[in-house]
Amino acid sequence: MTARVEFATENDLLIANVTGSWEKASDSLAAFSKIVAQAEGAGLYRVLYLSEVRGRIPTTLEGHFLGQRAAAIMEPLTLGYVSLLKGDEEMEESVRFAMQVATNRGLQGRIFATGAEARYWLSQQPIRRVMQR
Repeated sequence: MTARVEFATENDLLIANVTGSWEKASDSLAAFSKIVAQAEGAGLYRVLYLSEVRGRIPTTLEGHFLGQRAAAIMEPLTLGYVSLLKGDEEMEESVRFAMQVATNRGLQGRIFATGAEARYWLSQQPIRRVMQR
């Protein structure tokens, strides 16, 4: 799968709606890169990441790798993550693990149950004005 990412803006917030079927780590890495490129181009540093990704559950090793890469790729951003697909406990646990690894490595991000919660949290975060590349 190639991750499909659709973008919208809302005030000073970039909204990334990510869809597809997860099969391998490069699927997520492609989505991360697209989000950073869009953020840099738009000058938006707070991102609401809405996930509608299905598919194979990443292994623990893959989750660790994804967390490390997410922190490295998306470090300049502040990220609020919301899964729009509820009820897949294994996938949700895998995402929580990857996010914990990413935040331990410097990503400013959190997982939220709803878009409203994520929007509120993001609105309280300082805007990072300089992308470091």
